[in-house]
Amino acid sequence: MASQEEDNKLECISNVNKDQERYYLNVYKRYEFILNDKSEQFEHKVQSLIDVWKSISELNFSQFDIKYIIHIIDWAKLHALNIVLTGEWRSTKEIEFFCVETAYLVSVRLKKLCENHCEDLALNLVTNFLKCKKQATIQNFSLNATETQLWFIFDIYMALLYKFQDKDKIFEQFQNLQLAEGVQLIKRFSKKRVKISKIWRNCHKIAIFGSRYFLSKALMSYNTDLRELLTDLLKTYLALSNTDVLLQEFVLSVRNLTNLADAEGLCVMCEIIHREAAEKLRHFAIEMYIRALTTDMNELERLKHVNEDVKMKLTTSRLAHTFSNLTDLLDDHVKVARECILTAFSLEPTKERLKRIEELAKRSGFPVLDTGKIYT
Repeated sequence: MASQEEDNKLECISNVNKDQERYYLNVYKRYEFILNDKSEQFEHKVQSLIDVWKSISELNFSQFDIKYIIHIIDWAKLHALNIVLTGEWRSTKEIEFFCVETAYLVSVRLKKLCENHCEDLALNLVTNFLKCKKQATIQNFSLNATETQLWFIFDIYMALLYKFQDKDKIFEQFQNLQLAEGVQLIKRFSKKRVKISKIWRNCHKIAIFGSRYFLSKALMSYNTDLRELLTDLLKTYLALSNTDVLLQEFVLSVRNLTNLADAEGLCVMCEIIHREAAEKLRHFAIEMYIRALTTDMNELERLKHVNEDVKMKLTTSRLAHTFSNLTDLLDDHVKVARECILTAFSLEPTKERLKRIEELAKRSGFPVLDTGKIYT
């Protein structure tokens, strides 16, 4: 990579045989000593690099072998990259740089660095950019960037952290995101394509990794307002689980997360899995419904002892709804489905459930008597 010291050494090449060329090579060697010296002050390195480029600009190219010129310029470019991307810039200098450098250009530089296997330099650049973004928010100044560009750069940061397996920093970034922002991040990564850029070679893994984190976050603080976000998140996670292995990992992951969920959150998860993957995950959907029913029945017993009438009514209604859904899932097992819908009806009678009872009774061979009574 460009940041590695061995790449920054100015090698003697066989075509450097003129006295003038040897003279300049020795001059650049002196600069190289300064630029590669880890104990040298950063400002001195910057000035040395400026002197190098001034010297190159003053060369009469017609008097030198073109290979020599290319060799010197490539060497200087590598040091320029290191100075810009790995240098210890003072905060004010960083801010000045990123205020002038548009976010679009920063994103282009990041893509080019990654595509040329300079991911360590890209990580340093994007880290400094995001530090300045944080300062911009605190100090209320503009970084010359749109919201879309800022999220794109943030996504590159996530991709680079994942490449270097710095999961502690990934978790730190996840913690700073609102749930809605996390869901959008998962959706963005689920749509990224390696064919567009090598940066996204781990996009699928990052999306799944993020899905697990934000699912746990949603379930730990679940309320009705989060229903849409939880639905989006679980649907995206399901869509990402597009192989048998990934589907099995999905099951294991969600099963572990159920310990974090209350009955309401469990019921939402059951409905999504039932609706989106009933054929592929039939047994798991049944398992999830049983977990939800068990949780709600325990909750109902608890509420009976504390006289929480409103909550009891809500829990009873949710139980009935869950039994109704389970009836649909178990439709090919008539006896079991019949018991489920009878339980649902006994908890909360409705016209639709009565019709379902009649239908299953007919399929079971029982005579059905029309009493004319209508439930609403």
